[in-house]
Amino acid sequence: RGLTVMRGAASSSFFEADASLIQPLFNFNETKNRVEAAQKRITSSDYEVADVKETLALQAVQAHIAVMQAQATLDRTQSYSNSIDSFMERIQLMVNEGVADEVEAAQARNISLMLKTSLVDYQGQLEAALVNYEQVTGNRPQTAMVVPQNLGNVISSNVDEMVAGAWQNHPLLKVNDLETQALSLEENAENKALYPRLDGELSAITREQKEVIGGKLEDARALLKLKWDFETGGASKARANRLRAQQSELQAQNQERRRQIEGDIKRSYVELETARKQMELAQNREAVTSELYNAYKTQFEGAVVRLLQLMQAENQLFNAQLESITARYRHLLAQYNALASSGQLQKYVLAGAVIPTASVEAVKASPPVIQKPVVSVKPAKRITDNVAASSVPKAVRAPAPELVPARRVSLPPTLSNKRISTPQSNERVFIDTQ
Repeated sequence: RGLTVMRGAASSSFFEADASLIQPLFNFNETKNRVEAAQKRITSSDYEVADVKETLALQAVQAHIAVMQAQATLDRTQSYSNSIDSFMERIQLMVNEGVADEVEAAQARNISLMLKTSLVDYQGQLEAALVNYEQVTGNRPQTAMVVPQNLGNVISSNVDEMVAGAWQNHPLLKVNDLETQALSLEENAENKALYPRLDGELSAITREQKEVIGGKLEDARALLKLKWDFETGGASKARANRLRAQQSELQAQNQERRRQIEGDIKRSYVELETARKQMELAQNREAVTSELYNAYKTQFEGAVVRLLQLMQAENQLFNAQLESITARYRHLLAQYNALASSGQLQKYVLAGAVIPTASVEAVKASPPVIQKPVVSVKPAKRITDNVAASSVPKAVRAPAPELVPARRVSLPPTLSNKRISTPQSNERVFIDTQ
């Protein structure tokens, strides 16, 4: 910087620095409300993640049970198909020896072909279940699969208790509650912005220049500033009204979700009770038909019944076993659906209620064991099938592939009636007799 006067000229350097620090002291908790609202939203996001995990856990359970059921059904059908082939060979031998006619052999061949068709269908269903398993978990089973744990001791017998627990702990309801609280805090913050705020300010300045032009300046200040922003257009009030409307909308959604969750829980309990009763009936029928089949075997060895009648008795046992398999896995899945409907499945899955699985081939060596009740039946008693086969129910959140319900094909009790219904291509088929 230069200076020219009548007596001569001079020059000097110039330096100036200043700094200030402003600290809000009181704004009627506007900042506190905004910080707490942000914290509520962070917690809400955590519950959203938990809900996604809950959905994935249910999908994993459904995929696991679908594979187990498909494998068990396929194994039993394969075993029965081999038995039918054995019957067919024995009947053909009897035809060759003149003990039976060709009609009986044709019926055995027809039954064998229908079972082979069903076997192909079951193989496709198992492959589809494995594809779904891989889609959910990211890989196919690597070790021996095991049946998931029974949750009878985990699920409350009182549906009202389960509903009350879901209202307190369900992740979706937590998300809505926290979002509503965050909006309420933001509304309070907008309202507090209408009031004055008090700030503290510390500032300092220094200026340096030579004496020929000017001196040295140093100044420091500490101030309390009261600020009040007046809005003439009502923008802050409009923002508060919008946040209040959003709260009302979320509260309505929360009530709707509560009713939906309550309905899901009650429906899952109805399905669970229905599946339990059907499982008990199916197991009882399996025990009865097993004793009936053993009685027919004894009578066949004593030449009281024909080979075709023995084949019909084994067919009844096969039907009962398929129904028992379906009912057992339906009841198991209903338990997990009931737990998932209340939002509590994930913690039991992570705690080991569902054991991670592995290769399906290992299940053939150790299939699940059914405890059969002891029922006394006369050998000649006629058994009527009153239990309908049940497929795996659809999932509450994201359904897993189901096995197609079986359709019965009636086998005539006498050799005079040679007509056997032809199954549709997309149906499971097993033979039933009167």
